[in-house]
Amino acid sequence: MQKEIAVMKIGGAILKTSGDLSLVKNIVQNYCPKPTVIVFSAFSNLSRQLREIAFLARNSGLTAATEKFSTVEQNLLQFVDSSLGSTNLAAQSKSELNSLFEEFEKILFGISVTKELTPRTLDRVLSFGEYFSTTILASYLKSQEIDAEFCDAKQIIKTDSNYGMAKPIYEQTRSEVVSKLLPLLEKSNLVFMQGFIGSTTEDIITTMGFESSSLTALLIANILDAKEVIFWTDVEGIRTADPKIVDSTRLIPYLSFDYATIASLNGLKLIHPAMIDYFKMKPQTSYIYRSAFKPENGETYIVQTTTTQPKMILVSEPCYLFENALPENTNTLAKTKFELKSADSNLFAIEFVERFDTNQKLINIVTALNFEPKVLAEITEKKFNEIIFFLCFTENKIAKFFVENDKVKEFVNELHRYI
Repeated sequence: MQKEIAVMKIGGAILKTSGDLSLVKNIVQNYCPKPTVIVFSAFSNLSRQLREIAFLARNSGLTAATEKFSTVEQNLLQFVDSSLGSTNLAAQSKSELNSLFEEFEKILFGISVTKELTPRTLDRVLSFGEYFSTTILASYLKSQEIDAEFCDAKQIIKTDSNYGMAKPIYEQTRSEVVSKLLPLLEKSNLVFMQGFIGSTTEDIITTMGFESSSLTALLIANILDAKEVIFWTDVEGIRTADPKIVDSTRLIPYLSFDYATIASLNGLKLIHPAMIDYFKMKPQTSYIYRSAFKPENGETYIVQTTTTQPKMILVSEPCYLFENALPENTNTLAKTKFELKSADSNLFAIEFVERFDTNQKLINIVTALNFEPKVLAEITEKKFNEIIFFLCFTENKIAKFFVENDKVKEFVNELHRYI
């Protein structure tokens, strides 16, 4: 497709404060020498906050939901004040935000009255995180005299109607990219668009699942035949463990498509499982993970094959482990069943557990990839009293430790010493 184009994705994790907007400026000024499409996520934790507020409207009523939302409103308006000061751009940005706030509160009212929160309505709720962020980011770039066009992902990414986990419809999306996004690249070398959201063929907003903004970037890159896709994160490349948990992580310079698949399915949050298909469709494209805070401190390339298989430690989001009594005639090795649950859904059930002493615990699943059985046996013996449950798939070199939430950091740091 005509001139060479780069695609970048800027994660919401790097946009926690107004000062972090300067990171976007640095990326634009120093790493975008060619026509570039930048896919961005909603500001840090914003989508999760809106999700909580929607459930609060359904479960506790409008007053509780609007009180919590007022805190979000104030934080966003303060974000504008800090980044734009007392300028006409700030006033315009606040006016646009206030219009969005009113629209959002009308949806909360509807949820509180009906006591229903359908997947379709929840997608509409979550999309506001992208639009609040778009309003502020667009104003900031103007204030810095950065020439950029904004493209609404709702008009570009066409999906099915599986709300919450919508799948892109490739050919229809391609048609929208050609007719709407490419002309913007003719006007400016820099085009911004939201990740995460899309719309059905009837123009009803959808979302493609949490952490799916990278999927948006890859879809656009595939259609544009981009030579390079850079994922800007708050981590210096992909590491052997989460640096927020382990102090001495190591950079993994190269990760193969196959290993990336295993890691994504076992909790590597930087890679959405659906991204793998796009990697394999365009194996010649450079896929790079780099820190927006320290771009010079190492990067990870996702490549077709590698000569090494690194050890990795992955930690799940906190979950609850519940004990449920089973009927007396149940044909199982134990008379109790334990269910691992997130806040919203039953993930899976465990038929028996070696030892368990309370009805409910907040736990994490710690996954060890590519560790030798001897090492796993040693760490299990050493940390036996901290492990609620242990699964080991020797053939695939995958081990899972169920560890109480408040003991995870100590456990993972001990396990990391074996890398």
